[in-house]
Amino acid sequence: MKSFVAVHEKGTFVGAARDLGISQPSLSRHIQSLEALLGVRLFDRHTRNVGLSRAGEELLPICQRMLTELDNGSSEMADIAAGRRGRVTIAVLPSIARVLFPLSLPAFRSENPEVEIRVIDGVIEAIEEAVLLGRADFGLSARPATGEGIHFRQLFDDPMTVLMHKDDAFASRDTVTWADLSERPFIALAARTSIRYLTDLGFAKAGIVMEPTFVIASAHMAVTLTVTGLGLTAIPRLNLAEAKDTDLIAKPLVSPSIARNVGIITARSRSTSPPARRLMEMIAEGTLRFDEADVQDQVGEG
Repeated sequence: MKSFVAVHEKGTFVGAARDLGISQPSLSRHIQSLEALLGVRLFDRHTRNVGLSRAGEELLPICQRMLTELDNGSSEMADIAAGRRGRVTIAVLPSIARVLFPLSLPAFRSENPEVEIRVIDGVIEAIEEAVLLGRADFGLSARPATGEGIHFRQLFDDPMTVLMHKDDAFASRDTVTWADLSERPFIALAARTSIRYLTDLGFAKAGIVMEPTFVIASAHMAVTLTVTGLGLTAIPRLNLAEAKDTDLIAKPLVSPSIARNVGIITARSRSTSPPARRLMEMIAEGTLRFDEADVQDQVGEG
């Protein structure tokens, strides 16, 4: 098609061959092959130049349109390959998004305004499933329990804290132990959540069998019940934003110290697009600017 359009624009085979950077015999063979394929004559030869035949006049706008679309498609694919266009879908725990997104997404959007970003928020099992099934390019989550088919790139640790009213008996302490919690009504998250896994791990390592007073589905509800004075709850530091503008304070949980590993998860069997790779790197770079004081300011840690 390009040879056909070039001959029309130059009016001669010699000029078209020169513009295309090929020999005149090669160009002639291209045109002959196209004419043979279509079963029509495309050019009427004259003494010094060539002109379009009736069939050539009909074919010309079709070829021009196809070449334009091909050029546009090539340009778009080049943008996608370079990470300038496309779509990135992130599956993320809300508590992690609250901290990491402000450190990375504004800069990524400024650098890549043509890239669409989609976000799927959910619990760790839903995030892992979205990544494995290809519904998300990557996930931001705690380390998966099994990790089958998953690659985990750790970014930082998120230590467990105990949340209590500012007038609680433990409020004057620098730290609280897991054994201390066994003496008080305890508000636990539901089984199969990443926070419940860490809570159970903390009690098990302390040699304590804990029977929760309340079992609820979300960190937000755990905070709500703690505000009412019905008990204490244990949540990772990044979840402390749930307690912002309340009379609650947080204390580090020790003996033992327990933390969830926060990082990026990808599917081992699936490659990531250039925009997704760039965003993952910017998120990783953003964690270098992560300041725990920003989290501590969200709720008192006396």
